[in-house]
Amino acid sequence: MVILLLGSIATVTESSLQRQLIVATTGARVAVAPQRRLRFRSSSRRFCSGILARRPMPVWQNVNLKQKAIFEIIQREDVRDLPYYLNDEELDFFVRGIAMGPHAKTYLPQLVEREKRPIYVARGFAPPSYSRVVKLRFYGPDPLLRDAGPGWQAGEEGELMEYIMGWRWIYAYWDGPLVDEVLGAADTTWWPNIAADDWTWEQLKFCTPPYWVPEDGRPWREHGEELPLVSVLKGKGKGKGKDAGMP
Repeated sequence: MVILLLGSIATVTESSLQRQLIVATTGARVAVAPQRRLRFRSSSRRFCSGILARRPMPVWQNVNLKQKAIFEIIQREDVRDLPYYLNDEELDFFVRGIAMGPHAKTYLPQLVEREKRPIYVARGFAPPSYSRVVKLRFYGPDPLLRDAGPGWQAGEEGELMEYIMGWRWIYAYWDGPLVDEVLGAADTTWWPNIAADDWTWEQLKFCTPPYWVPEDGRPWREHGEELPLVSVLKGKGKGKGKDAGMP
């Protein structure tokens, strides 16, 4: 029996310890597939991905810095302290974030008063303790269901209702840098500094994320002449076709 280990493109050499572990546990022969190597085109900007680093950087796919601050607040409290009701600066930060998202004209105008705790973090429905949801308390009827037809329970006028909002809808329209295009952003705590009125992106160090993003006139993306292209080259083993490149 031969077990074929397909090496990751992020790995330069296969660990001998891994081979020993498989042999010790299964008694099988181990054949290691040829490793793929990466070729990078030169660029004036640093490449954000941790493909060549010892500890890969997590990819916050299209999540901006203010959304990461929202995520930090959501995950901060211990599960035993949930639900956690937002107040003061945190509540203001969430409200501004909803105003910069698709629900600015739906649930936001119908939120209950501050003293009735309009936004809070509750435990999610998935088993892990880190599963959290953001709940809004608003006055009915439900703005999305009021015209949906008689089969939908939209609630009565003035009825106290709740809605679970995905945290990525908050600050979804904020025109600011993504986590993956700022050096060290994934390991940086952005709340509460990013909520300050005088906060600016101009002192940040930028890089090219490991996926395509449009320039769209963003000033922090104008310094890169082009996005680095990553080409995956097949090894010396049996391959299919010619060398293929992927942007």
